[in-house]
Amino acid sequence: MEKRFVLQIEEQSENLRAEIRHEVSDSIESINTLKSALESNLPKFQEAINMLRSERERADYDTSKRVKDEMQRLSTIVEKGRRDADESEEALLEILKDVFNKLRAELEAERNERVCAEDSLLTSLEQTCTKLTSSIHLSLIHISEPTRPLYISYAVFCLKKKKKKK
Repeated sequence: MEKRFVLQIEEQSENLRAEIRHEVSDSIESINTLKSALESNLPKFQEAINMLRSERERADYDTSKRVKDEMQRLSTIVEKGRRDADESEEALLEILKDVFNKLRAELEAERNERVCAEDSLLTSLEQTCTKLTSSIHLSLIHISEPTRPLYISYAVFCLKKKKKKK
């Protein structure tokens, strides 16, 4: 019985070994098939990866170039805006200077005209007063205030006492 039992175990062992060999053989065949499929598709995968890498690098380059161009464009716009603002400020300053100088010249001319008119009027008044004073004994006192912002003159007539003849 022992012999039989040993024979049975050996038979089962041989069956298991055959089964394992068969499974190992099937596994090796599957692995080799998968390996062949991968090896045949590997260049396609590498080509796809290289194409994706190339597209990514091209997209990165294009994006970098667009960013650089846009920054240059914006920098140009900002610089032009600064120059325009400076030119506008300078032009405005020149206009203000011109207006100020014209106003000053007009005020000076007006002041000179007023002084001339006052002098002319004063001279005329003095001449008239001189004629009057000789006949009615009045004297003319001329008062001016040159310290005031506007030059002001006054003419005042005073009665003279007649001198008694002896």
